[in-house]
Amino acid sequence: MTPSGEIQLGFDHESAYYFDKPLTQRPLRNFRFWRRFISQPVINGCYCGGRNDYVLLELSQPLTQLSVNSGVLCQFSQRALIVIYRLLSGAVQLRYFAPQYGEAEDAATGSACVQASAYLRNQYPKSYAHKPIEIKQCSPAGGCLYLKNYQQQVLVRGRTAMRDSTAVFSSFDYTEE
Repeated sequence: MTPSGEIQLGFDHESAYYFDKPLTQRPLRNFRFWRRFISQPVINGCYCGGRNDYVLLELSQPLTQLSVNSGVLCQFSQRALIVIYRLLSGAVQLRYFAPQYGEAEDAATGSACVQASAYLRNQYPKSYAHKPIEIKQCSPAGGCLYLKNYQQQVLVRGRTAMRDSTAVFSSFDYTEE
């Protein structure tokens, strides 16, 4: 069980997967407040869930050089930060930061991808409403996740990855459907 409800886990001949529900999203109004955490222009964004959940920022530049001011984020917000960039191909880069919860940057998180998927379908219905979304997590251990909407849930699919005894995370790798 999660704050958004029950998560269904599964494994089939293609890969491991789970179903999750996106949190309620509201428009982002105070862009200047959120810009102080990052050094890149914000195109748009939304609040996901309540005060202790997420804020999602869409940027106009690739995320490989993104730097987040973790100290300021910890001081001024209880929300974890999801940052996305849409590539021309339609694929999406994603990074997730939650230093106030002890996770400076999460290496691979399907829950942030579920929120990003819902945001993209709401903001760009012509581009994302009728096809799966590929999201690449731009962190050292991140990979690609394949997301597809089913009514009120999002399917997150990938091959399971072995968890190294020294790793503090587990991850999914993208698998073609």
